[in-house]
Amino acid sequence: MLKVLIVDDDKLTRKGLIASMPWADYAMEVVGEASNGIEALRFLEEHTADLVLCDLDMPLMSGLELIRKATVLYPDLAFAVLTIHSDFECIQQALRLGAIDYVAKVQLDRENFSSLLERISTRLRKNVQERSSQAGHWEDCVCHEDTISLLIALSEEDAEGPARGEKEYISTGRGVWFLNQGSAEPESVKRYLEGRFLLLEIQHVLGMKYGEVFRCADRYRRRALFYEYRREDKHVSHSVKELEKREESVSPEQFTALKQHWLSMEWLHDETAFQSALQELSQSRLTKEQLLHIVLAVEHAWNRSYSEPLELEIVAPSDFLCWQEIEDWLEDIRQKSALLSGKYRFSREVTESIFRARRMIEEEYAQHLYSDEIARRVNMSRSYFSQCFHEICGCSFVDYLRRVRVEKAKEYLSHTSLSLQQIAEQTGYDDEKYFNRVFRKSTGMLPSEYRKQHRI
Repeated sequence: MLKVLIVDDDKLTRKGLIASMPWADYAMEVVGEASNGIEALRFLEEHTADLVLCDLDMPLMSGLELIRKATVLYPDLAFAVLTIHSDFECIQQALRLGAIDYVAKVQLDRENFSSLLERISTRLRKNVQERSSQAGHWEDCVCHEDTISLLIALSEEDAEGPARGEKEYISTGRGVWFLNQGSAEPESVKRYLEGRFLLLEIQHVLGMKYGEVFRCADRYRRRALFYEYRREDKHVSHSVKELEKREESVSPEQFTALKQHWLSMEWLHDETAFQSALQELSQSRLTKEQLLHIVLAVEHAWNRSYSEPLELEIVAPSDFLCWQEIEDWLEDIRQKSALLSGKYRFSREVTESIFRARRMIEEEYAQHLYSDEIARRVNMSRSYFSQCFHEICGCSFVDYLRRVRVEKAKEYLSHTSLSLQQIAEQTGYDDEKYFNRVFRKSTGMLPSEYRKQHRI
């Protein structure tokens, strides 16, 4: 069964599609739903999907931005677009980003949608068959030469590249092509090496099955190559044993620890801490997908803390060619963060202390938090901390804490079936009645009323 995720900010549209369309007739099942691109990315972090059916116009993160980010993180994920746009340019942009089909919302009747599902199902299954059959002939063949050459895509944007109609290139998987030495023309290879591709020679493969070598090359492309590639490189050569040594991976616990370290933002204003964090991240040899998860998390955390006071928002590139580009992007964030010291009359140390306090609130809102304790943790007196916090954040410590708790409560109300008492406890309130009063004062409605209107 093909697994489908539906992404649309209109709850009625989502529920209607799930309930009324003939998914099973096309060997499909809906495994999840989301109201915007951010929720969709969170879902994809924990669940697998083959197809995302998404709206283009959504709050927080549009369908176009979702496609742009998710096609990098999940190269084999397919997208189809729901749109109300009459402007074909917008649809074309979605198709250029990777969408494989689209349907107008005004045509969302059973007949039109069935045609869409049939087209998508046929295309996805054809793609799977082509990928498996193209390399299948070579899979169990034994290498009779000591060295083979492979063309490697450096970017996911090029991962469909030269396999299209060029017989000298045999696709062995997304982004990797076996170079058929008997038919490959030197000029053809050179043409690709002038772009975003790399020629990889793998040595000492005599007697190995091609399938083993192909899988080794794919793992190299997805991990070590990203760290080792330099922009001037056109050709690299490794023994198969060297490539196998580069395949060690980190545990889920190690990945979580790395991610939390970067989200702490301790590296923003400390050069030594920054270089140490970079070295640790580079040596971890995370997959490119894992690195991009950390990059997107840093983007979100930075914008949450800094975009409002700096009147500036950062946007992570949809793809990175190599590790050096990630280093450059993180250094650029540090330079932007340094602007804080010139925006307020306080020293950089004081300003950063207030932002550390904000991050503590955002991470520890479920606990009993008091301004004097937070002031102590950032090495400030209570009165001076309160003065600085209000001027820099535009509200008092208590108001900011309440705002964070209410926003988190909204997420729980919309996305979980937790009881109101449980949500109160999860957001730092021991008493449900007091939680109800705070929530109503902030939103104009009771938590139960909010849940009825916004439950996903």
